[in-house]
Amino acid sequence: HREQLRSASLCRQRGICLRQPSAAGLAFAPPPSWPEAYAVRSPELAFAAGEFFEAQKTQMGDFFTESWARTKQGFSLLWKNWGIVREVQQRRKEGAEISLNEYCMIARDKRDTGRLIRGIGVYAMSPSLLPYYLIFWPGALPSTFDLPKHQEAKYRAAVASRVEGLLTGLLELEKEGINEKAPAMAEEAKRLKNAGLQALSSGNWKAAAAVAGPWLYYNATAVSPGKTPRANLEGLPPSLVKGASMAVGAGFGWLPSFVLKFPLKGHLVSLIDGDAELAKPMLDKRVAQLSRHDVLDLCLERGLGHPDWPRAKLQESLLDYSKHLDAFTKSLEASQTNPEMQVDPFRLRLTLLALSSVSSVRQVDEGDLTRALYAGGKKPSLGF
Repeated sequence: HREQLRSASLCRQRGICLRQPSAAGLAFAPPPSWPEAYAVRSPELAFAAGEFFEAQKTQMGDFFTESWARTKQGFSLLWKNWGIVREVQQRRKEGAEISLNEYCMIARDKRDTGRLIRGIGVYAMSPSLLPYYLIFWPGALPSTFDLPKHQEAKYRAAVASRVEGLLTGLLELEKEGINEKAPAMAEEAKRLKNAGLQALSSGNWKAAAAVAGPWLYYNATAVSPGKTPRANLEGLPPSLVKGASMAVGAGFGWLPSFVLKFPLKGHLVSLIDGDAELAKPMLDKRVAQLSRHDVLDLCLERGLGHPDWPRAKLQESLLDYSKHLDAFTKSLEASQTNPEMQVDPFRLRLTLLALSSVSSVRQVDEGDLTRALYAGGKKPSLGF
């Protein structure tokens, strides 16, 4: 009985302590009321997470909407261009002259068709590879799928590739010159390095191009009568093949040089066809009728210009290129005394492409960091 009374007394004391906490603050405070205890307060993290998921949902919706719009636009314009190009090609076969604008459409349609065929080929080999193909090669889609923002991005990527290709080619040539495992290749690389130094330090484009010398000619007796010579890049080291193909956006840098030669040769064939159109009379008036899109395509294909340049400057650079090509061709023909040796159109375009790219890289902002490293921020001129 005493134990029960003692336990009841202790319970009463503990209840008093819970209801009336001591001044020392050693006892517990009374329990909160019902609304205060169970009120839900949303933390800031929940708001941030909600905003993040809302933003992601919006971006996903915009992505699928834009992708659907690009798909509809791409295939509809591709089909429309095929019809227009067929009509132009038919008139061309009948002997009618086509405008420079129509030629640009034919050339663009040819490139777009090639991209579409390559995409279909990748899908036929492995459908799972197609997304990676499109992600890692932004230029894989035909131009008809591009919105205006994609076109501007591709123009800027072409200028950046020009800088990257030139630097890659020169650095790889430096490596070939110190390759102890291949002494013959190292000696050839050193010879080309000295020729490159001479060309880069020349006062004008003609002196720089003349450094290539006999390499710019081919033996006409080795070609059947009435046929044009094929692209022969023999003597061009793997380093310069890699740099040139990257500069024109014709392949990936990690591919071997013998693979990169094929897209590079295709690019040179396109240049020869385009230069034949540029060589026709009244070029200034014909260029003035082109859209900015067509002028930029012609300039960037030849290593000229920048998307930030005004239209007049782009047109002027295209006219200057045509004049330089004509003058250089006549100069090479006049300096060759052997009638069996003729100017190689592929090597000539590759040489002019290199000179134009070097001159352009020395002017565009994308090369500022490299120029500052080697030239202290100066902008030397090639003499164009």
